[in-house]
Amino acid sequence: MSNDATGNNNNHTMNSSEEQEKYIVREGTTKDAEKIISFNLAMAFETENLILNKEIVEKGVKTLLDNPQKGKYYVVEINVDNKQKVVIGSCLVTYEWSDWRCLDYYWLQSVYVDVEHRRKGVFTKLYKHVENICKENNSSLRLYVERTNNNAKQTYTKLGMNLSHYDMFDIDFFKEQL
Repeated sequence: MSNDATGNNNNHTMNSSEEQEKYIVREGTTKDAEKIISFNLAMAFETENLILNKEIVEKGVKTLLDNPQKGKYYVVEINVDNKQKVVIGSCLVTYEWSDWRCLDYYWLQSVYVDVEHRRKGVFTKLYKHVENICKENNSSLRLYVERTNNNAKQTYTKLGMNLSHYDMFDIDFFKEQL
């Protein structure tokens, strides 16, 4: 199993333009909540070996879906036998206001692609969708990545992102509650 929940690596090559075309990116809705919750739980375990409280993750996902000013989920679907669409990947975009630039920075978070759909261009399709939204809104795209997640770092670099000149500090006052 890869430590890169995006499912991409530096050696990724697109199988074909057909492969990319079968993936559909759209904004996530409340109908996608259970899939997004399962992705978030899997991603936390794969990338940081964390077992998250499912009830808290469920509340967090549903809160965001009910409050679009907090952010948006984007999901990737694939048609199965031209009958049923199945969500195979997702990401979260949240916003940070910049008074220096008078615009929102978009933060890419909670990226996950189902294991069986990795290294097939799913994350690239999802990323390019978010990148285009940023361009349309004259914004910048940022993300943070676990220091040891070299596969993800290579993927983001390959997609044109650069290592920021900022270091991140935090202090956690979180108390588990429902």
